[in-house]
This record gives sequence, structure tokens and C-alpha cells, in this order.
Amino acid sequence: RSKTITSVRTTSRGEDQAGMAIIGSWVSARIEKGVITNMAAATALFLDNFVEPHVRDLAFGGLTAEHRAALAELMRPSSLGNRLVSFNVRDINGRVVFSSRGEVTAEGDALNAHFKSAASGEVAGKFWEAGYADGGPANSPPRPLLEIYAPVRLGKSGKVIAVAEFFEDGEPLRRQLQQAKRQSWFVVMGATLAALALQFSIVWGGSRTIKTQKEALKDQVRELSMLLEQNVALRQRVDQARYDSQDLSERFMRRLGADLHDGPAQLIAISILMLEPCSPDAGNESKNGQRDITTDEIALARTTLVDALDEIRLISAGLILPRLEGLTLKQVLGIAASAHAKRTGTAVATEFHELPEHVNTLQQATLYRVAQEGLNNAYFHAAGKNQILRARGLGAEVEIEVLDSGPGVKAGPPGPPTGRLGLIGLKDRVESLRGQLVLENRAEGGSRLHARLPIVNEEQQT
Repeated sequence: RSKTITSVRTTSRGEDQAGMAIIGSWVSARIEKGVITNMAAATALFLDNFVEPHVRDLAFGGLTAEHRAALAELMRPSSLGNRLVSFNVRDINGRVVFSSRGEVTAEGDALNAHFKSAASGEVAGKFWEAGYADGGPANSPPRPLLEIYAPVRLGKSGKVIAVAEFFEDGEPLRRQLQQAKRQSWFVVMGATLAALALQFSIVWGGSRTIKTQKEALKDQVRELSMLLEQNVALRQRVDQARYDSQDLSERFMRRLGADLHDGPAQLIAISILMLEPCSPDAGNESKNGQRDITTDEIALARTTLVDALDEIRLISAGLILPRLEGLTLKQVLGIAASAHAKRTGTAVATEFHELPEHVNTLQQATLYRVAQEGLNNAYFHAAGKNQILRARGLGAEVEIEVLDSGPGVKAGPPGPPTGRLGLIGLKDRVESLRGQLVLENRAEGGSRLHARLPIVNEEQQT
């Protein structure tokens, strides 16, 4: 835009200079023409009073010697004579009948336009600024001359009987014309400079306005871009919030399923195993040497079912393992081991080393579920053989593992060997806390459920 404005300014300046030259030349030419015309008319009127009385004879014949002498007197030193270089009197046919230089022709010269104008009754003049050798005495150097053709009329009749041809010293006229031209050029230059200044102010003001509008447009474009970016970011946040909401709902359902599976479902399954001898299919076997269920086993099964019912109620109320609040991690894992041993009647060995006193509530519940799920799987799939619960602190992490001496599991990623959702839900729970869960076979036989979680205490969570 600035290059365009500069180009416009340069072009306009060149056009203004060309216009100034044309106007100055035209004004100078008009001034020169006007001055020459006025001086020619004034000189012709002044000389007409001296010439006309002495050329009346041309209307009746030729000039007398007396009239010729009177005409010659005009060249004597005087206010008029000092200005005249020479003058001629031509008849209406163009013949020179008198010349201040004594040159008289019997025949007419080639008539020019000025003579014809004078013969028709108009005064004509021409300024020879470079000089006109024929206008003065013989062999005189060229000098500025004012050549004037004036009609000579006969008395009151106004009939043109001759043409007076004057050659006047043009030096005063040249000085007047130069002064007039200088003044006119000054006026033209002043007017042109004023126009240029006005044009410059208009262009400069327009340039400033364009620049201001351009900056304002840039600001508007910048603001619009920011609004568009904010709109895109807002849409992304809305999409992310929608995705997070769906993911949260999915996680909630999976967590709920995991809580139901890891808690009440496991307790109910243990109760069913305890009450297996009371099933209709087991009635005849008791008569063939199979033992009957004892009162203590029925009471334990009932207690287990009550615990399952309590956990269902807690889950429905939105509370997860409230009995673990205020306990250390060692105590929480100890409760998981003792509760399992009490329900199943199997032994559980515990090994705890350098565990942190307190961890995040959600992590504490997750570690409890890992221990509970691992022990329940060891009871179901390994008959509770050589159950071991180990846990230790590893600086910024906690490691927990459940071991047994059963038949082991198939190689592959953690998952329920019988199609249940327990291990899948548990793995999702652990990984949501940036932890890892692995179920694998031991080299010496049996299976190993291993989990590792980063430690986050209550203060860090807040």
C-alpha cells in the first residue's frame, strides 16, 4: 500500500510539473501577445496624428517633397525619434512610397499577414526578440525590435489609403516582457506549489487514514482469529468433556461391577461352597460315608452372607469400605488376609516390609481389592494351597503380590480363566491409578498376582 501511495505521489508530482510548465508558457504567451498588441495600438494611434496629414496626397496621386521632408522630421532626436529605428509608408498596394532609410520601391513587395491586417483596418504587430536586421540602418547589428503595422485613414471618411510600417526599439519592451514573464512564472509556481502542498496534505492525510484503518483491520482480524481459536478450543473442550463424561460413566459402571464382583459376589460364592453338603444332590452321599455340615459351618456361611449383604448396602449408598478409614496400609492388608482365612478356613501367610503408614483412600481400597481378589482366586482355583500375601514399600511405590501352589494359569495377559470379570475390572482399577497388574505362573509351580502402584498420601491428594 505504501509503495502504491509513493508511486501515486511521484506520478502526481510529474503531472503537476508538466501542468505548471504548460500553464506558465500559455500565460507568458498571452502576456506577451497582450503587451505587444497594446503597445502597437498605442504607438499606432500616437503616430497616426503625425503621419496622416502628410500622406493624404496618396489618395490623389503621390507624396510631395514637402510632405516627405515632414515625414523625415519624425526621425530627428526627440521622445518619439529616439524610439524609432526606421519607418516606412506603403500605399494600399504594398509599394514603399516613403522610407526613413531613403529606400523607395516602385513595385509592391510580397505582402505578409501583418500588412494585410493593417490594410483591412486593424493594427498588427510583432516582436523580434532576437533582432531583425532589416529593421534598422544598413549593416547594423541585430537588436530587439517591435514591428508595427498601422492603417492610415483619410480624414473622417475612415478610408485606408496607406499602411505605416514602424520599427521601434524593442529593448524596453523586452525588459517589460521579461519582468512580466518572471512575475507570471512566480505566480504560476506559487499556485502550483500551493496545489502541490494541498495535494500532499490530502495524500498524506489519506495515507495516515489508510494506515490507521489497516492497523484497525489487523486488530479486528487478530481478534477474529482469537475468537475462532477460542471457539475451536471451546468445541474441543466440549467434545473432550463429552468424551470424559462417557468415559467416566463407563469407568463408573466398570468400577461398580468390579466392586460387586470383588466384594458381595465373592462372599456369596464362598457361602455357596460352605453350604454345598446341604444341596439336594448331596443328601445320599452323606449316607455313604460323607460328612454332614456342622452348625459352625452354617453359622460361618450365614456370617459371610451377612457381610455380603452389608457390602451391597454400602455400595448402593455410595460408600466403599468405610471400615478401612483411619487404618494404616499394613492393617488394611492384614484385615483382608484374616477375613479370607476366617471365611474359607484356609491359612494365609503375610509378609509386609517398609509399608507407608498412610496412602490415598482410593489406593488403599484398590490394594485391599487386589489382596481380596488374589486370595479368592487362590481359594477357588488352587484350593487355598500355600496362600501368601506379600507387600512392601519401594520408595515412591507400593508392591503387592498374592502367591499360591495350585495348577497355575494359562500364559497371557491378566484375565479371568473362567470368563469372569474380576481380573479385568481389577486391572482397570489399578491402571486408572497409573499402576500395573500382572497375573503369571510361578517357576516353582502355582500362580502369582502382582500389582504396583505409585504412592499418593492424603496431603498430596489435597
